[in-house]
Amino acid sequence: RYIYQVGVSRRYRWVLISFGYESWLGPHDSSTWFAQATASLVFEAQKRGVKLSIVTIAGNSKNKAAHVVLNQEKSSAALRWFVPPDNEVPTFLEVWTPKTATGLQLTLRPPGFSSLPGISWRGDAVAWPSSERARVAIAMTQSQVLGQLMNVILIRIAPTRSVEHRQAEAPNGIWSATLEADPGQLVGVHAYLGRTEADSAAPPRTRQASFISPASASVEDKKGTLNSHGCSSNIVVVGAYYSSKFPYNSRVGNVLRGHSTGYSGSGPTTDGKKPCPDISLPVEDGLYTLGTLGIGNRSACVYRMSGTSVGAPLWSRYLANSAFPGLEKRVTRSDLAMGVDVFAGFI
Repeated sequence: RYIYQVGVSRRYRWVLISFGYESWLGPHDSSTWFAQATASLVFEAQKRGVKLSIVTIAGNSKNKAAHVVLNQEKSSAALRWFVPPDNEVPTFLEVWTPKTATGLQLTLRPPGFSSLPGISWRGDAVAWPSSERARVAIAMTQSQVLGQLMNVILIRIAPTRSVEHRQAEAPNGIWSATLEADPGQLVGVHAYLGRTEADSAAPPRTRQASFISPASASVEDKKGTLNSHGCSSNIVVVGAYYSSKFPYNSRVGNVLRGHSTGYSGSGPTTDGKKPCPDISLPVEDGLYTLGTLGIGNRSACVYRMSGTSVGAPLWSRYLANSAFPGLEKRVTRSDLAMGVDVFAGFI
């Protein structure tokens, strides 16, 4: 909204925003709070006669085993996930169920402990071992803020390591949950683990949890892993693929050349409105030297940037240059005083 308001105050007719923030949680449909907020902003811009374009990333979660979908007629299903040691931040898990599902109950078992009391849609919530020093907290909610098309079970697991030892520490290892419902009611249930892996150049104080497939239940699903901020039809989502000029003339190189990367988030959304990223760009030039060459805006050093976070600003710049050829060559003080018709902002 800030970037949009700056563009409007300067009387630009087109505001282009590149948004690079990723979330693995949420219902992954067009009813998220972010989708509703951006739709409202686009409508507001239209009434002002301003074109508002929002470009975001597909995300990098496809190969992280952070998503499971249940499509079975059975009355119970098991979820298992691994919470690593030395994780200094909480682990969040969301289980999204159809609003029509009946007889739902979830029972959680921490590693090395007995199962906790099951909770159901009677408005139950549980904290273990106590609310004062909770290692895990579970709640079921029919939230209109998190998403309007499905119900959600929220699970928060405390950090498995605390430097200051002021908060409860959760056990690391394999956690499991049993989800029960009336027969046929578990079809279309989605479970998502939150992103906790460390950012580039950040202290390695976080560890990413991942789903483990039970022998007789669901399998990790790489579909439906789009960035939850990009599940709206009014947002352009940019994925990543290996360059068609992939330099390695090997069997592996030939297979990868021109294909989507293993990490680029994939559709469809849970409501089916966005089947895949809107556009994908070649942001991986090689297998051993990943990424594409870029330049540091402070150091001016050339280095390799990787991930879908590279694709969104590249596509935004392409859109701006296509509408106004040579824009990158004429962004001077005198040009800005004359009023270039597009205002681009990057987050």
